[in-house]
Amino acid sequence: MEVKRFFVTSFLKKFKEQIANGNFLLVKRRKNLQTLTTLGFNYKNLKEVLLSLTLEDFSSGPEPNEEFPGIIMVFGKNVSTHEIYIKVSNTDKSGIIRKAICISFHIADYPIKYPYKRG
Repeated sequence: MEVKRFFVTSFLKKFKEQIANGNFLLVKRRKNLQTLTTLGFNYKNLKEVLLSLTLEDFSSGPEPNEEFPGIIMVFGKNVSTHEIYIKVSNTDKSGIIRKAICISFHIADYPIKYPYKRG
């Protein structure tokens, strides 16, 4: 379990560095764009939520990424009374993130499980 905790925190650190460096992509799916509209969010707000992700927000992963080379990690976050399902990826199988990709950012279809959430 400790190895996975380290993996998640390491992934988040690198993921956030790429966002801060401007290496960021939101996959423009209808569901993602509808959620941004519902929340009254722009890209800056979206990036703020992604930069605020922590180990406690982790839900599942890593999983292989079919669309891009790399891995997928799933998180959840309560934003403006909505639980948001967040699926993110990197673009390098070695674990060196070259671009932070937000694949999903939408109101959760079902309750999200958080294995590291306290209380």
